[in-house]
Amino acid sequence: MSEVTLETCFHCEAPIRGEPRTVRVAGLDRLVCSDACREAAENIHALRLDAFYDYRNRFAKDDAPMPAPAEAVARDKTDDERVLEFSVGLRQGKQGSRLSVRVPDIRCAACTWLIENSLAGRPEVRSVKANLMEKVVTIDFDGQDPMPLVHFIEGLGFTVFPDRANAVKDVLAAERKSMLARIGIAGIGMMQVMMYALATYLAGSGGIEPAYESLMRWASLAVTTPIVFYSAMPFHEGALRDLRHRTLGMDVPVSLAVCAAYTLSVYHTLAGGAHVYFDSVAMFTFLLLLGRFVELGSRQRFQQSRMIGENLLPMSVVDAGSGQRVPITDVSPGLEVIVGPGTTIPVDGIILEGKTTVVEAAFTGESRPIEKGPGALVLAGADNLDGEIRIRVSEDYEDFVITKIATLYRESSSYKPRFAILSDVIARYFVASILLASAATGVYWYLAGSEVWFSIALAVLVVSCPCALSLATPVAYTVAVAAMRREGVVIANGAFLEKLAGITRIVFDKTGTLTRGILRIERVVTLGAVDEARALAVAGAVEGRSRHPVARAFPDSSLETSDF
Repeated sequence: MSEVTLETCFHCEAPIRGEPRTVRVAGLDRLVCSDACREAAENIHALRLDAFYDYRNRFAKDDAPMPAPAEAVARDKTDDERVLEFSVGLRQGKQGSRLSVRVPDIRCAACTWLIENSLAGRPEVRSVKANLMEKVVTIDFDGQDPMPLVHFIEGLGFTVFPDRANAVKDVLAAERKSMLARIGIAGIGMMQVMMYALATYLAGSGGIEPAYESLMRWASLAVTTPIVFYSAMPFHEGALRDLRHRTLGMDVPVSLAVCAAYTLSVYHTLAGGAHVYFDSVAMFTFLLLLGRFVELGSRQRFQQSRMIGENLLPMSVVDAGSGQRVPITDVSPGLEVIVGPGTTIPVDGIILEGKTTVVEAAFTGESRPIEKGPGALVLAGADNLDGEIRIRVSEDYEDFVITKIATLYRESSSYKPRFAILSDVIARYFVASILLASAATGVYWYLAGSEVWFSIALAVLVVSCPCALSLATPVAYTVAVAAMRREGVVIANGAFLEKLAGITRIVFDKTGTLTRGILRIERVVTLGAVDEARALAVAGAVEGRSRHPVARAFPDSSLETSDF
């Protein structure tokens, strides 16, 4: 077994196992845990980006420490095999190529700064964008081979994977599963500990036999231990990381409160003290995890609402010439496709054959169908209502209008508003004031001779926890962006919400912008003995099989068309 030292790796911050290596950065010899980390640090130093380590300590998030570079990823597969994998995120256009890769090791703004600044120095790279929230890096470059860029990012100490469409959803699903397990254990444990505590609360001091009271304390200790060391582990890890970076995050008072209450309760259980706080520890952990689960849910809804292009377009199209299916992301100008009635138009292009009516409300705001024939332009994502048409593709997938809208929305998700940054700064100072207030309160009541001085100090620490301050701001921003997307408003710039409060006048360019885009029946005129309800039922049955917007105005009918 490798010996674990108290030293941590300068690059990946993991405990150093075995013999440490050294690397010289900024004139100082630093200890690293492996040759891979040493190479990564040397590469960063060679690029004159040593400021990354300062930024990392300043912007560190409550995520796992940066993993050491994964040499096995490159070892297990050849470059030819990896080229095929990374072709999933490679788009070749008229002005070069665009590569999208997933970098799960991105954990803070310093990581995005390092990746963007290091790649920007390469001559073939035209632009680079690292998305902190989705952990995706998008690179526009000259050339067709993605592997030099992949190897370059790996040389900085990051693990790189192909950017699959469901990668973000998979990460959030795994996080949700882990969170549910922690909440489940904390919830069940909390209920069990409360059952033990309730007996002592109802019996009062001296109202229960010492042997039974001791038994309940030991049972509470057994139930609370997995809550502290499993359910509350994210708080402990976050607190240790904050302290290592010489900063005070919201996990510091949480972890301190849980550990202090648990430790004192264990001591009183062993020594026969007057008070234990196992029920408080279990309930506090459960409620905080529940709050984080709500925050995770809002992030998941935001991710689902932002997947505009993926939800509207089919996964593939049929080449009208060969009859072969072509992935939607691989279509290129000149390809001809057949689009049937009642389907979504999958590409931007020109109609070659056929006539139809289309609805382009998502792009123009106009809900009424538009008649189109040969020579007319159609857009991917529009509804083809009633005719079969043959289309010649005019743009690459990355240049579709709907794809550009999705890209704008994705970029807005990585924006951090000024008030969120301000709340993080305030939270750090607030944490310091909480710790001082809690310590001062405990000292005061201890000197005053109170037997419950620790309970009072702990109450100050728990009640004043800044979790709401740190969580409320990003959750509110995320929920607002997702809600506006559901209402049909796509935010292209994250600063929009900050400026919205100062807007006094709004100019609309046409009436279509102000309508709901849904036709409705205003009046029914019947002839003869047919009543209004029968007329609507018959009309609804006739229009029930149509996708035309006018047909949607009629109510569903239980009548069968065979009745006619």
